[in-house]
Amino acid sequence: MTDVVDTAAVIALGVSVVAAVPAFVGLSQARRANKVASGANDLAAQANRIALNADELSRRTEARAVEPYDVEWTVGWADEHHFFIANQGLDPAHNVRFRLGGPWGAGRHDGPQVVAPWTDFEVPCEATLSLNNLKGETVQLRIVWASPAGTPHKASLEISGQDVFRHRRAVG
Repeated sequence: MTDVVDTAAVIALGVSVVAAVPAFVGLSQARRANKVASGANDLAAQANRIALNADELSRRTEARAVEPYDVEWTVGWADEHHFFIANQGLDPAHNVRFRLGGPWGAGRHDGPQVVAPWTDFEVPCEATLSLNNLKGETVQLRIVWASPAGTPHKASLEISGQDVFRHRRAVG
């Protein structure tokens, strides 16, 4: 009887050794699959971040596209050495830059950070201005600015010197 038990034990040992080989192969495959899944999770996290950034960019672009925006510029004469540039619109202009030219030459300048609706800012002019020396000339204004949402805008105006003289501030 011990021979039968010994034989059964040897057979059981053989079966367990044969079963252990696929178990180790399966364990190795599971480790590899875990590494692949971990890499896929990292890629999915990156894709989510990209999608969130694209969504935010899309929202900002849409906000700019439908932004109600009204800025209208005019140039006038403040005194013999200064023009004024006025925002006659209903919305503020941000990060204003401009180039103003006329019989005295042209100059590029940075304007105020914000020009509120129905306000203006002065621009010095190197020449002495009078109706006589502006009458037959043209004042040119090239102005760039941004809306509150950051949308860039630009405008170019050519105004006769006589019309600039008509847009005068009340000088005390």
